[in-house]
Amino acid sequence: MVILTRNRHERLSRLGLSGLRESYDVTLPAHEGRPAWDGNYRRVNEEVDIYLYSAFWDDRPTVANAPVIRVLAAVQKLYRGPPRLLHCVLTCSGDTKGSSQHHFVSTPTDKLQIATYKVLTNREGRYGRFLVTCSPGACTKYFSIIRASLSYLEPENQPAGQQLNDSNSVPVEFPLKPRNVIDFGTCHPIAFGHLDPYRLVEWFEMQKLLGIGRVVMYNDTLDESSSAVLFHYGRQGYLDIRQTRPLMKTRGTYNKRDYGLRMGLSTTDCLYRYLYTFKNIISMDADELIVPRSVRTLPELWAIVKRTKPFDVDVASLKFQNVNWPADPGLKADPDKDKPFQLHYMRYRNRQHVNPIGYHMKHVVDPMGCAAFNQHRCMGTVEGYKTLELWVNATLGTLHHYRGTMCNIGGAKHMNCSDPNHMVISDDMMLRYEDHLTKAVNQQLRELGLQTIT
Repeated sequence: MVILTRNRHERLSRLGLSGLRESYDVTLPAHEGRPAWDGNYRRVNEEVDIYLYSAFWDDRPTVANAPVIRVLAAVQKLYRGPPRLLHCVLTCSGDTKGSSQHHFVSTPTDKLQIATYKVLTNREGRYGRFLVTCSPGACTKYFSIIRASLSYLEPENQPAGQQLNDSNSVPVEFPLKPRNVIDFGTCHPIAFGHLDPYRLVEWFEMQKLLGIGRVVMYNDTLDESSSAVLFHYGRQGYLDIRQTRPLMKTRGTYNKRDYGLRMGLSTTDCLYRYLYTFKNIISMDADELIVPRSVRTLPELWAIVKRTKPFDVDVASLKFQNVNWPADPGLKADPDKDKPFQLHYMRYRNRQHVNPIGYHMKHVVDPMGCAAFNQHRCMGTVEGYKTLELWVNATLGTLHHYRGTMCNIGGAKHMNCSDPNHMVISDDMMLRYEDHLTKAVNQQLRELGLQTIT
């Protein structure tokens, strides 16, 4: 999502952005409120920098000692001394005026917190991703308003008279518990730069055909034409847009370390934000789809998978092997020119062999069982789930990855890339979606004022 300033609003309205909610029309001043879509970081100054991202109340029945508070942050690396735990600094009150206010430090001690703390210490440059879990203590009684921060200081060393405000803490959010739960939801981690509007429309409509009930996208620096498509689906209620901003100084729109650091934070934020909204959560980019082979939709696939062993137990994550569908003439993956350019999945129907387990995989997460996850794996289970992950057989379904040549890129290292003639296989499985996809895409293209399929 592009954050709009008023002097740009008129120009962007011509791209299809009219009728936006009020909060989309202005740039958020520093420390002045936190609209629902805002993913700004709040900086805590200690001996190292702590960038708070979000915090959530977790009362899942599968979590021991629930409720607990989860705090997500990017934290600068400690270079001296033994490893130390981050403590939660909490303020809670019964109303907006701060009456009956309680301020205290909660020491993380439960086993889930320690395990999650370790696996999320994934260093990217000088910073690491952290999920810190703490007891809410007195906030279980006074929980109308809760603010949370993090500190390496022991409780007895906390500064006297410390106050939490919008500049040094984040609100603890309570995940919605809607009456109607969505079977499958997609979390798109971080979107930046330019995404082809036609490819975006096709991807959104394909998500619907596969049984995805809603998409959540964490935008960084998408350009105006890409944002027009996002706002279009946002107004329809199919897309929830979250804003995330870079932590590190970068030239251009992409910094690999900064992107990798924030990706795990955005996916885990999505997990807790939609804890009770989605029965199953998928993390994927706009060039990826998880596609069943024997049936048409993911709910149909789940009905088959969950009836068979070993999947008939509570599993935090089901993983899918990757298949590349390249758009590369050098691999004899030429497009079917009889298919319209607006339907990429129909034009490019040559795929590579299924990647071995462990390469470029994606997964479907059970939010009742996963403690934290990134775009490729669940990072740990809660106490009520014993099985972390299982692989779905590639004959049932795979991850479709639509991109260029995959030689010398991660998952293609096992392939004979010096002989491209043997790397592609003709596969027309996507043609079964063509009629419905054509009709759905055309309707959206008309509404967006883009070139329709003739």
